[in-house]
Parts: sequence; C-alpha cells; structure tokens
Amino acid sequence: KTVEAVDAFSKSIEWKLSAEESSYGLASCFCQLGDLHVEQHALSAAKEDYDNANASLLAVKCDPEHVNFLIATGKSRFLKNDFSRCFVSLEFARNAISLTPLYLMDQSAYDLRGIARIFQARGRIDEAIAVFEESLALSTHRPDSLERSSCLLDVGRCYLERDKVDLGMECLKESLAIKSSKLGKSIQVSEILNLIGQVHGMRGAFDEALRAYSRSEEILNIVAPNDTEKLAAVMFAEGDVRLDQGDSDGSFDAYTRALQVLQRDHASDDAMIAKANHHMGRALANGMRLSEAKVQLQSAVSIRSVNFDEKALSESQHELGVVLRRLGEYSLAEKRLSEALAIRERLVGGDRLLISTKFEIANIFRVQAKPGNALSLYEDCINKLDTGAILRGDVYQAMGHVKFFGMKEDEALLFYRRARDIRQTTYGSKHRKTANTIRAIGLTQLLFNDRDGALKTLEDHFDLCEQQINGPDVDAADLVFDALGVKKDFAFAAIFLGDAYFVNNQIQEARFLWGKAKAKCAELNEIDITQQLSEKVVAMCERRLTGEGVSLDHEEAHTLLSLIFVDD
Repeated sequence: KTVEAVDAFSKSIEWKLSAEESSYGLASCFCQLGDLHVEQHALSAAKEDYDNANASLLAVKCDPEHVNFLIATGKSRFLKNDFSRCFVSLEFARNAISLTPLYLMDQSAYDLRGIARIFQARGRIDEAIAVFEESLALSTHRPDSLERSSCLLDVGRCYLERDKVDLGMECLKESLAIKSSKLGKSIQVSEILNLIGQVHGMRGAFDEALRAYSRSEEILNIVAPNDTEKLAAVMFAEGDVRLDQGDSDGSFDAYTRALQVLQRDHASDDAMIAKANHHMGRALANGMRLSEAKVQLQSAVSIRSVNFDEKALSESQHELGVVLRRLGEYSLAEKRLSEALAIRERLVGGDRLLISTKFEIANIFRVQAKPGNALSLYEDCINKLDTGAILRGDVYQAMGHVKFFGMKEDEALLFYRRARDIRQTTYGSKHRKTANTIRAIGLTQLLFNDRDGALKTLEDHFDLCEQQINGPDVDAADLVFDALGVKKDFAFAAIFLGDAYFVNNQIQEARFLWGKAKAKCAELNEIDITQQLSEKVVAMCERRLTGEGVSLDHEEAHTLLSLIFVDD
C-alpha cells in the first residue's frame, strides 16, 4: 500500500514541521518518504526528500559520518548520477553498520538492503548479493519478519540474474512463506507467486508454473478484483506457459480471459487491448488456426499503429507477416514484414529482432522460388548472428532447403548437419526442431539415392515421432510438441520411412507404414490448412498403396518443403 504509506509519512512530516521540530525522527521520515517515492518512480520528489533528510540532520548537528547522514547522502547522489561519490558514502555507511548494527525493528537490515538495491540498480550484482547477505545475517533473530522476507525476495532476484536458479528459488519460497503467514492473501504474495511461476516456466516445469499463476490469480480476485492490469498480467503469463507447453488452445483461452478482463475498464483502442489481440493471434497461429490469427493480429496492428509504440507495432507487423506468408498471401506478407523491418532498423539495440524479420522475408523469397534473394538474406543473418544464437539453427535449416531445391545435395547436407548440431545442443536430441532436421537429412539422402543412409536416418526420425504418439516416459521439457504437430509429424514420418523401405525392396513394411499414415490423418482437426494437409497426406498414401506413385520424387519433396515444412 505504497500510496497510503506516502500519505502517512507526509502527514507525519507536516505535523513535525508545524511544531518546528528538529530531530533524527524528522530526518528518518524524510528518508523513508524518499524510499517510497523511489518505489513510485517519483525520482525528483525522492531527491528532495533525501536532501531534506540531510538538512534535518545538519540542524541537530549530526556527525557527517553518522550512518543516517551517509545513507541519505549516498541515495541523493545516486539520484543525481554522482555514482562515484554515492558509493563512497554507501561503503562508509556499510562499514559503520558492521561495527554497531541496530537490531531493533531490523533497522540496520533495512539500511543494508537499501544499499544493496543501489548496487543492484547499477548492475553490480555480485556486490549487491554480498550486501543482501549481510542484511539477512542481521535478521536471523527475527526469522519471520517482513523485512527479512523483502530481502530474501531481492537477493533471490539477484541469484536468478546470476543463473543460480536453485538458490534463487529457495529464497523466493522462503520469502513467500513469511509473507503468506504475515499478510495472508495479499498483492505482495501474488507478486512473489508470479515470479516463482516465471522461474518454473523458464525451467520447463510447466505444471508448477501454472499452479503458481493459478494461486496468484485466485488471490488477486479476492484482494484486487478491480486491478484489471494485474489480473491480465497473470493470465498473459499463464498463456505464455501453455504456449511453451504446446497447448495452443489453452494458451488462446488464457489470453482471451485477459482480453475480457481488460475490456472492463480499457478503451477498445488501448495498448493493452492490442497486447491481448497480439497474444491471441500468436496462440491461434501456433494451433494452425491461421485465418483467425490473421484477424487478431490485424486488430493489434490497427491499434498499435496509433499508440506511438513502434517496437510493439513492429512485433505485430512481424507476426502478421508470418501468418500471411503461411496463408500464401505473399505480397501482403512481404509488405507487412518490410514495414516491421523499417521500424526495427531505427530501433536502438534491436539487432535480434531485425535479423528475425530479415529471416522471414527470406522465407517468402524461398517459397516463391527466388533462391538468390533468399540466400543473400540468409547469409546476411548468419553473418550478424552471434555464434551461439539459437536462430542460426533455423537459418541453416532454411539454407539447406534452398540448396535441396537447387539439386545441390552436398551443400544441402552440410547446412542441415550444421542445423542439427545447433538444435541438438540447444534443445536436446528429442525436441521437435531437432527431429525436423533429421527428417530433412533423411529426405535428402532418399532423393539422392543414399538408400542405406536414408533408411537409418528416417528410422531414427520415425522413432522420435512414434515416442510422441505413444506418450514417452522422458523429460517433458525436452518434448515441446503441439497435438496437431505430433500427428502431422507422425504421418509424414510413416510415409517417408515407408518410401525408404520401398526403395530397399521391403515392400510389405512400406505398405504397412503408408497405411498407418493414412489412418493417422483422420485425427487431424478440420481447421484452416490442417484439413488440406490431411487430404494431401491421404492422397500421398493412396498413390503409394495403389501403385500410382510409389515413392517420393523431387517435385513432391519440393512441394512439401516449400509449403508444409517451411517453418520446420
């Protein structure tokens, strides 16, 4: 309740000044008020508060080396960007506290935490952690104090920033336990639950993340039912986790609930409404509901184009361009992506976004059979990407497709193998993207008559897809597949392995797999291009089973790689 606290301290100061009081208490009120104004991002007011605190201390002839004077001076200098002298003052204060700490009401623990947060704000994370730990050492005699809980939350964030996830999570959980026991259902508890959910999501512990977000939403509905942006934030977070989980429908439902909450008190052209439209579009696109995704993303672009947030606008233009490309609306897709590119070329620090948009424009050139244009952009992406960038795997995969179309087997395999190595390192051997690259290698071997190599590679790919269909007993974080994707991948894996068996004169095995692929198509949902995909797979299987076209040829492979596997 920061607003109420600011009001209380302001009234206390007003009373003290009206009584012409000069005291350490008045200085303390000014300093506390400054801290609250910092929390509210009212930095000019905070600077004035800290300067008033020092003036009050000087009025009572306080020693300039007194802890209170040093802390107020350090905080004032920090807000005035006088960082070198700021840290001199704070280090003196830190040393003074270590000599004579004040345990009453965790006063020195609070002061140290304030010092640590300034180190943290300047990116000096290791020093911040050290000071936070000193603060925690002073509150061990009050293990359930709210000050200790706040410090645990702050140091937990620092541990997470240093990738010490276990330590960070331990601190967050301890902080949560204290705040839950002291405050019950409260906004502070909700905020810690959100952070815990975020960490679980980053670690691939999706169920734990969803449980944390569910608890947070439940609390907010009780203590802040009218704070629509806080409620929507939890729903957005839930949607993001479900999207990472491969649950496109669940993700769409969460984003839709966020939209409905925001519509209670936000105008139809508000930036937050656009955010919901954007996220809903992403979820729909992930579930192959491309026509619906197009509508949502067009709404997001329309709102964001008048909201003076170019970064957000470019995100929606980019996503809309990708959806239009997947729908085959290539001219409009290129227009939207070019608009996003123009914005991203102006943004400071937007290199990663710029490269991703160039990559998508190159994909349009690739499906339009413009290999020279596509390769030029792909090579530009590779040259600008860091060595460890995840997108390099996607770019090498696409370059392999271009070389495959050009009948350059060796170059195609070179790029596919680079993509496979990056994806195995990034995602693991059982991830869908890794499996997609294994499929591309197997198809290249099959089309260029490496029969033994193709059979081995496509058997590996089929095994991965079959594990997905059967519900593998492996780490779920390593297997991020959406339900439609699992069935589609399995159907094609069965067709291609059947083709490899056929060219190796294992006719019975081939026909068995083609039959399995045809049967699996009945389970594909009848939405957007998925129905067309189902019909295409059935037609491929029937040609093989009737002997009309008994194995993959370059024309059929070109169609598959250009349309169905363009985003693999």
